[in-house]
Amino acid sequence: MSWPRPSRYVVACAILFAFVSLLMLSGISDALDVRILEVAGTLRNPGLTRFMQFSSNVGDWMWEVPFMLLVGVALRIRGRASTGFWFFGVCVSAEIINALLKLLFHRARPTVISHLGLAGSFSFPSGHSLLAPVIWGLGLVLVSQLIDVRSSRIVLWTIAIALTCTIALSRIYLGVHYATDVIGGVFFGLGWVLLWWERVNQQVSVDPAKT
Repeated sequence: MSWPRPSRYVVACAILFAFVSLLMLSGISDALDVRILEVAGTLRNPGLTRFMQFSSNVGDWMWEVPFMLLVGVALRIRGRASTGFWFFGVCVSAEIINALLKLLFHRARPTVISHLGLAGSFSFPSGHSLLAPVIWGLGLVLVSQLIDVRSSRIVLWTIAIALTCTIALSRIYLGVHYATDVIGGVFFGLGWVLLWWERVNQQVSVDPAKT
């Protein structure tokens, strides 16, 4: 199977990631990054903090690895084992690339407001934000393909979008990432999913409204 030319959506994600990276490297976005974190600090309250900490935890390996395994089992049961292996490959490769990007950009974690969540190595891009559309987004899309009920498929797509957004926003709220870290991570993760989707599932529609 030949590699298809990347769609305009993949190209757009790549361009946007590059643009955010340049803003970060040039320092142009520094003032806005700091201001967004300061605003996030003023919004903190016990209830919202618990919700954001939970959302961030959903983006950790303790949740993501079991979910990946469940998706793989579901695909295997429905006779789509090869898709399950492909899904694992996309997720693992995204994790590896995320680690390499962090080493490449070498951005220090923010210290604008106190950290209310775990923070690992370098800051750009946000690993939680990059992996959320890959693991949760792609995983739920694949699960939705196993369901015949249109409304259920739409619910799964909505959950995928909501999880990606809340996981990403939680990293800013918790003070462990700048906004550019999060935005860059989302663009790269989404572009990575779309690139591989076009390679492996060229003939498969992902429109939840289609039966």
